[in-house]
Amino acid sequence: MVIALVCVSQFVWSFTVTVNLVLSESIKQVTAPERLLGQVSSVERVIALAAEPIGALAGGPFADMIGEDIALYLCAVGLAASTAWALDEHGILSFRKPDEWQC
Repeated sequence: MVIALVCVSQFVWSFTVTVNLVLSESIKQVTAPERLLGQVSSVERVIALAAEPIGALAGGPFADMIGEDIALYLCAVGLAASTAWALDEHGILSFRKPDEWQC
């Protein structure tokens, strides 16, 4: 059961990271001016990379408090839910295409 749970959580993590990267890059390219795209990307990377060790350090005590099994379930659900914002009317589909993309 533990191996199956780890496999499912890794699959969900990999899937949501891929979807997140595609969506975030698309949003950046549509919303940020072209001349600032490099700066926007670098700031995003710094924030994301700084948050990873903080989350990793917080995950240990959190898993001790509620149990490792429940923590893995919550991580998988949280990662899957992190892509749900793109599915409503305010998500990625609400952005207007730039005028130069119009035929």
